[in-house]
Amino acid sequence: MSPAPTPYPVGGVGTPLYTADLTAWLSNPAWVRTGDALLVDAWAGPNVVSAVAAHLAYWGNNPATEQSPFLRSTQAAFTIPGLPPSSFVTVIVNTQWRLGSFIDGFVGMKVAGTPFAPGAGPTGTLTAPTVPMVGYGTTDVSGNLAVAFALGNLHPSFNLNISFVDLNVYLGFADPDPFRDIIIDSAVLYHSENIPVSITRGGATFAPNEEWEEMPFPGKTAPVYGGDQIVSMRPKITTTFMLTGERQFLIYRPGGAWADSSYGRTYTPGEMRTALAAGSYLSGVRCIWQRLRGDYIQVRFPKALVRSYGIEGRDLNEGGLAVEIEARQDLTTGTPGTVRPYLIDILPFGATV
Repeated sequence: MSPAPTPYPVGGVGTPLYTADLTAWLSNPAWVRTGDALLVDAWAGPNVVSAVAAHLAYWGNNPATEQSPFLRSTQAAFTIPGLPPSSFVTVIVNTQWRLGSFIDGFVGMKVAGTPFAPGAGPTGTLTAPTVPMVGYGTTDVSGNLAVAFALGNLHPSFNLNISFVDLNVYLGFADPDPFRDIIIDSAVLYHSENIPVSITRGGATFAPNEEWEEMPFPGKTAPVYGGDQIVSMRPKITTTFMLTGERQFLIYRPGGAWADSSYGRTYTPGEMRTALAAGSYLSGVRCIWQRLRGDYIQVRFPKALVRSYGIEGRDLNEGGLAVEIEARQDLTTGTPGTVRPYLIDILPFGATV
């Protein structure tokens, strides 16, 4: 009898395009160590790239040592040649992170300048499991890829011991631990790229609300492979906001205005049967969830509108406003068939809004 199908495809990332030789890397001129001198000395080896340092209270454990700037950084960088030009690649590094006390800054690697953290934090012991650290980047037109192991913005009171055991590069997307894609936190919502809308209750949900249509033809008896197309969509983010300030109501019910009145301050909604002014729409709406691997997944509406809202009070508890934010096409940038009203991004570890 044949075995049952595996319920989830686990393991296997293909054959690497490139495997880094970390033997005697300290004496290899291709590896360049830069940064603050006190941390450059933390790089060790010889057969794996390691960062081993302890600074407690003072840089160099000496109050006479120059202490400014307070935060210091270093990196060991290497340019990998001979990869496919202008190609998206995955970099997987096996990491052993033993000690990392009082680390407020960044510890990990940079691929083409983008930071990526190890798949797990320090164990706090001198024996640590080998955990993959995964990063992504695009090679330049000559097939080169810049990779660096980095320590960033460390203060002078920490204990660090981490080893980067090996480095492999794969063409395209590869993931040795797909379950780390799981979302682990409720979403945060921004508009204008980095302005928070409000605190929320219960997080946020996204639905593309796409309507698919099958192309008809004489004699059709069943849905046909290659005959489906999207004919409409209403991408929507649904959440419950909690703030009821004047700024928020300009978002919840666009097109109106606040003014003094006999009641104090009054919001008068915009006129009905009147097209909404372009400036009343939202731009750069971002709904961001954190994933288990430490990075973020984001739904982005370049243009959007709060389609509906409502106010609910709760006895002896905080009230909320149920809000639906719908994406809008910006036809100044293209045609109805080419302008996508929503996009999905993966934001790297350490990304800021």
